Amino acid sequence: MKKLLVVGMIILLVGMSIPSTGINVERTSTVSYDGKTLYVGGSGSGNYTRIQDAIDDSSSGDTVFVYNGTYYEHIVINVSISLIGENKHSTIIDGSKSGHVILVLNPIITIKDFTIQNSGTGCWYRGFELDNENNDIKSIYISECIIKLNSGGIRLNNASNISISNCWINNNSCSSVDIWAYSNNVSITDCSIDRNGEFLGGGWLHPGGIFLGSPDLYSRSNIIISGCEIKNIIGDGITAKRSNNLNILNNNIYNNTMYGISISSNCNQVEIHNNIIHYNYKDGVYISGAGTNLSNISIYNNTIINNMENGSFIQYVSNAVIMEGNIFSSNNLNGIYLLRSKYNFIRGNEIVLNEDNGIKFEESNSNTIIGNNFHSNKNDGIHLLYSHKNTITKNNFLNNSQDTYISLSFLNQWKQNYWNGPRLLPKLIFGRVGPFPWINVDWHPAKEPYDIGV
Repeated sequence: MKKLLVVGMIILLVGMSIPSTGINVERTSTVSYDGKTLYVGGSGSGNYTRIQDAIDDSSSGDTVFVYNGTYYEHIVINVSISLIGENKHSTIIDGSKSGHVILVLNPIITIKDFTIQNSGTGCWYRGFELDNENNDIKSIYISECIIKLNSGGIRLNNASNISISNCWINNNSCSSVDIWAYSNNVSITDCSIDRNGEFLGGGWLHPGGIFLGSPDLYSRSNIIISGCEIKNIIGDGITAKRSNNLNILNNNIYNNTMYGISISSNCNQVEIHNNIIHYNYKDGVYISGAGTNLSNISIYNNTIINNMENGSFIQYVSNAVIMEGNIFSSNNLNGIYLLRSKYNFIRGNEIVLNEDNGIKFEESNSNTIIGNNFHSNKNDGIHLLYSHKNTITKNNFLNNSQDTYISLSFLNQWKQNYWNGPRLLPKLIFGRVGPFPWINVDWHPAKEPYDIGV
């Protein structure tokens, strides 16, 4: 019961925003970097009136400092500089609904404290476009920016060593962040990503989340998404395809119209941990290996609750997924649903109060289920359908409407589970093979519940 109370407290304490603070810069102060400082706006003698003019007159290592105001420009940065705004709320670069607002072409850039808005329409245009077709981009730092009312928020194309931090990316009609081909060593940290994407009608949409996978034929690697609030997205909160060494951690992902997180198409070395994933309109975490290879996917210490379908849906995945130390609670279907998946490992999870089953196996073989709490699920703790040779051992089954159900499933092993109370005799586990009754046996059930800490 204490664990159930903890789940409830987590729901109540989930933050509804991630604060982001700008750097206050006095008009009379000097921003000091390696080179000279060029000023745009304000009332100083010799200050520029256009940002692009100052950039064109700058040299590598210079800083362009922009005072408050709205600048109707399309910025092209082709020199290594720092572009700094006075205040992110009131220093605005407006693209007048055409083209990219900022196009970055040079190796080392810092951009900080701006509102970037009103790119061209159609998902090709972005607030920030980082295009490295000439292999020039080496390090880009974007921080404390508001990126809104664009078609797309940010796109990285063949760009490496990119840091996006403490940004508000909201109300863009396409993806918040697109990480395209051969983009490596990218971190997205402490950002608020809200209300991106749009419905087009007829079941079509422009997805608005963080998207790793365009074009799908090429890979990207060493990606970190951390400390972000990702909410109210049309589509998935995070979509990953052909991505290697992907870390998704410490995020709050909720109220998105499809999956909280979707992993598919040749993803390898993926860690999903310490996230709160809740109130998404489909599954909290969706993993599909259909027609592709997935490997080394670790899902641990997450709170995955109140999603409209399954907590986690895993299909066509073999010998790839480890799920450990998670809370799967109050999801509208199953806590975990495995379809045509085998040789996966599920250990030490709290699987409680789900509206259908704790775990449902369908045509899923040779998985290991060890040391989990199955508590108060509305139908079965574990439901097996056409699933064989699974090992279910040292789990607690407590107060489920029915602890288990077996249908047309053979050679599953039940070992030393705890079944609602101490037992001296073997536990009979009932099911059916067509019209005929079928029985599995846990020959040595536990006499007391296991202490499974989550």
